[in-house]
Amino acid sequence: MRVRESLEVDIKIGNNINTCMDVTALLALSEGAQFLSNGLLYVTERLRLGPHGATSLVVRLLVTTPGLKNMTVEVNGYSSISCEGSDGINNTTLAGAVVRSATVNVLPEGIIRSDTESAYFCANENMIISTADSYKYEWVRAPRNKDSVIVEMKTEKRAGPVHVALTENRSATVDKMYRITIGDSDNTVTWIGRG
Repeated sequence: MRVRESLEVDIKIGNNINTCMDVTALLALSEGAQFLSNGLLYVTERLRLGPHGATSLVVRLLVTTPGLKNMTVEVNGYSSISCEGSDGINNTTLAGAVVRSATVNVLPEGIIRSDTESAYFCANENMIISTADSYKYEWVRAPRNKDSVIVEMKTEKRAGPVHVALTENRSATVDKMYRITIGDSDNTVTWIGRG
């Protein structure tokens, strides 16, 4: 998320008891963000849920400064004697309370966010080690019933370029092969070519 972007948050609230419940939800944001509905750092919602009923509170936020922003939601449920009318909404018999928080990192305007997975495990991982002295292509079959293949490459700073060749089968001719070269010409050029 970047500065000046808005975010829609859907908060689901459920009543898991057999009586009606009056619910008060307090939503609070850290400095540098605001709710679009009122321009403030907090919003309070009051509602009544029937037995085993549920609802969603949908709010939109706007962030105005970069950095970590926190949203805290406190939901208090009060048991209600009656499901009729809204006179008893100020009931004081607390049946339950839940507090949840979430944090998002907001980037300055113009910076593009990129995510990388720091933990990845593949049960059928195939490791190939190729050095400048022992340079060769090795055939790796594409996994069955999968839409994609993840390739991770690691190299030393001055070890030379990384080459990947893509073909539809092991005996494909050179003209039906795509080659990807990463870090050629002193690590200044990356290219994709056919043949």
